[in-house]
Amino acid sequence: MYFASSVLPIFLLFTSTFSLPLTPTPRSTSRTIQSRPLVINEASSNSTNSSQTAPVYSDNWSGAVIHYPPPGQLFTSVSGIISVPSVSAGSGPGPWSGSAWVGIDGASYQKAILQTGIDFNIDAAGKQTFSAWYEWFPQPMISFGKFPMSIGDEIAMQVYSTNSTTGVAQIENRSTGQIVTHNLTAPGNDSALGGQNAEWIVEDYSSGGLVPLANWGNVTFRECVAATDGLDVLGVGNATLWDIRNKQAGGATKVVTNSQILDNYSVGVAYI
Repeated sequence: MYFASSVLPIFLLFTSTFSLPLTPTPRSTSRTIQSRPLVINEASSNSTNSSQTAPVYSDNWSGAVIHYPPPGQLFTSVSGIISVPSVSAGSGPGPWSGSAWVGIDGASYQKAILQTGIDFNIDAAGKQTFSAWYEWFPQPMISFGKFPMSIGDEIAMQVYSTNSTTGVAQIENRSTGQIVTHNLTAPGNDSALGGQNAEWIVEDYSSGGLVPLANWGNVTFRECVAATDGLDVLGVGNATLWDIRNKQAGGATKVVTNSQILDNYSVGVAYI
C-alpha cells in the first residue's frame, strides 16, 4: 500500500501558507524539454550499494541517489536547497544548459519521476537565463512561469506524494520570498510512483537528445532530507554518488562532474 506523507508538516521547508499556483507554461513550443531517468554509463559499474562513497557513472545524472528506502517503507518527500549558479560555456558548440532538481524515483525504479528544480542556460553571447519547473515523467518539464531568479539566490525545492498517482511540487526563492506550487497527477496508470528512490541531481537534460552541458562551477544541495511513509527521515550520508561521463570522439570517455558527500545533509556537485 502507498501511504500519504504524514511527516509533511514537520519537514516542509517552506511557509505553511502556499502561494496560488501560477499558470503552467510548456518549456518550448517547438521541442520537448525533459528530465529523464538515470542512464547508467555502459562503462560503469552497476553498483547501487547504499553505503558506496566512490561514484559510479551515468550519461545524464550527477549527484546523490538513495536507491532503496528502509525495509517496508516508501519515500514520500524529498527536499533540498541550492544557490542559483553563475554558468559559463561548456565544451563544444552552444547554447549550453543543465538542471538541478530533487525528486522521487527514476533511478532503480524508472516508470516515473516526481521532481522539481531549476534549469540554467547560457548562449554564445554569454547571456544567462534561469527557469523553475516541475515534471512527472514521462511527461515533459513544465515551467512555473513567472518566477524570477538571479545568480546567488537561495532556492528551496521539495516534492511530496499524497499517494502513488498524486503529488505536489513546490519551490521557494528565499532571496525574494516568492513561492510557487503545483499539484500533479500521474500521466497514466503505468507511471505511478514506486517510492523507491530519493535524489538530489544536476542533470544533462534532454531536448531531442542530451543538451550541450553548461559549466555551472559548483552546485551544493544543502538541508537534504528524504522522508518516508514510516516516518523515517534520511540524509545523504549513505547515498550513492553518480557522476556524468561523456563519450568523446574516437570512443574515449571523459568524466565531467565530481560529486561529493559533504555531510549527512549536504552534497556538492562540481563541473570539472
